Amino acid sequence: MKRKTTLQSLSIRGHVLFVLLAVLLNVSANAQSVTETPAVPFLEIDTDARAAGLGGIPGLFDANAYGIFSHPAFALFSSQHFGLGTTLSARKNLKDGNLYTLGSYYNLNKNNGLAIGVRYFSHPQVQAQYKPTEAAIDLAYSRRITEQLSLSATLRYIYSDLGDSQDFGKGSGVGADVGIVYNNIFSQVERIRWSTGIVASNFGSKMYYGAERYTMPFSVRWANTLHLPISENHVFNLVLNAGYRILPVGFSAFEGNVGLEYNLYGYGALRAGYHIGHPEKGLGNFFSLGAGVTFSRLKMDVAYRMGTTDESFKNILFLSLGVFF
Repeated sequence: MKRKTTLQSLSIRGHVLFVLLAVLLNVSANAQSVTETPAVPFLEIDTDARAAGLGGIPGLFDANAYGIFSHPAFALFSSQHFGLGTTLSARKNLKDGNLYTLGSYYNLNKNNGLAIGVRYFSHPQVQAQYKPTEAAIDLAYSRRITEQLSLSATLRYIYSDLGDSQDFGKGSGVGADVGIVYNNIFSQVERIRWSTGIVASNFGSKMYYGAERYTMPFSVRWANTLHLPISENHVFNLVLNAGYRILPVGFSAFEGNVGLEYNLYGYGALRAGYHIGHPEKGLGNFFSLGAGVTFSRLKMDVAYRMGTTDESFKNILFLSLGVFF
């Protein structure tokens, strides 16, 4: 019976990987035929101060209300069934150019979960005529198929109002994400855990502004987190992530980050990370520092980017506040 269950699990994983591969091959094939201008880059802004403090690519953490924007399937492995959080991303060099985020998840039971998220990006005022704004609403469903493996599917509606004076006007589009997460506690070493996940993000329709169409930033990311308890009161998390933006053509680029988090007595955390990317394609090289405080069911995290001469990637503050049950 155990052998049969194992074979079924391997078969399910094989089908999942086949579907993900088919999606990537289809998008890559279409990418060779047309070159388009990128749209809605606000979808790539960090939505979690914890991840921002570790180098900027979303990781895999317990009770993450912001997983709806990265790896919603991981929430099924959390001991907390409900989470709600909000984040502000503010830029010193881009006055009033802020991202406001609200995310939440709810585990219906051990094997099924829902998540919802809203992002609102406020552009700086353009002279006196108008203030461009953009927003996205996400809805995700997650399903655990084995003790260690879970899947997720996310639907996204994007609205963009860039103002009439640039001949853009208002546009909208629909996108989707698919992801897979593997979470394993090593039985031979108590409480040491490795989590890994792959997600393909923002594939779907084009963004239409009148007669023109623009491609959303389609990307694939691989996240890894190693949970290392030194003792009950001293815990380290090592993060190593990588990603590749496939579309739009001409804006394809690799990125990666490494980060280290130290948790003290479950009440406080210190973080540091480094991100590597292609500055000319919207993915930069920078250091980040962060900290977090937990009090009862409340969590607050803060992060700050630095260590680069590129104005686009420095002096950015992230602040997150969440509640979990």
